[in-house]
Amino acid sequence: MSTFISEPGTRLGGRYRLEDRIGASSGWAAWKAIDETLARAVTVLTFARGFPRITDAVTAARAASRLTDARLAQVFDVEEDWDHAYVVMEWVVGDSLDDLLADGPLDPGQGAEIVEQSAEALASAHAAGVAHLCLTPKSLRWTSGGGVKIVGLGIDAALAGVTADDPALADTRSLGKLLYAALTAHWPGAYPSRSSPVVNAPGGEVMGGGAAGAGMTRFSAVASVAGVVSGGLWCPPCPSGSSTWQQTPSMPAGTPARTCRGDSGCPSTSGAGGSDGQSPPGQCAVSAA
Repeated sequence: MSTFISEPGTRLGGRYRLEDRIGASSGWAAWKAIDETLARAVTVLTFARGFPRITDAVTAARAASRLTDARLAQVFDVEEDWDHAYVVMEWVVGDSLDDLLADGPLDPGQGAEIVEQSAEALASAHAAGVAHLCLTPKSLRWTSGGGVKIVGLGIDAALAGVTADDPALADTRSLGKLLYAALTAHWPGAYPSRSSPVVNAPGGEVMGGGAAGAGMTRFSAVASVAGVVSGGLWCPPCPSGSSTWQQTPSMPAGTPARTCRGDSGCPSTSGAGGSDGQSPPGQCAVSAA
């Protein structure tokens, strides 16, 4: 029997009890389930008999399961029998970027934090040869602990049959779109889901093709996004006549506070560097919230 036609209460692998179906499309379904062995909630992906991309999805899940960055939703188990295939993943608790944008743009600091963390996590995945390829505001979750979780790494693309000649560059362009969405509550171009509160913006792509890719190694583009975001969005110039400038935006619990001290027109209180003694003038140091 195909796992796709399972019902609530069905046990897969003798341990994963399906509870609520949380999403479905042609050929697959996603469930909230309970791992009865470890007594924890998990996400289970099931497939319809004859779904042509089962092998691709299972292969992508196995690749994702080898990654260790805590900001990437984990893959716990994979069953690849054609008629009984399923994938077991981490159950991520938290608001998606899509949810956070329901009431309008984010505080610039919060938006920068989310995209910076996402860029760093994706850089680690790219270094291992794994890309997302289907990044949308629904792919990023802000957890109760004040951190990012990226869901669907590689798997969402496999389910949709999405590929790219340069996967790292494709993810980098998507990060640009996500940053634009976080700061404006508009999505550049046609949004992947009509149910989203994010409003489509005219003008198409945020990041140009040739300029974005020129001179970059295969995995360097996403890492550079993290550096640009962390160094450029937190620290406006100091007020005239002031020696320090402190920024403490309203952010979810657990987000580290940012303090910016000094720039070319504002002497640093710690000499030539930032408040941590290491960051350059005008850059940000992380301090306890």
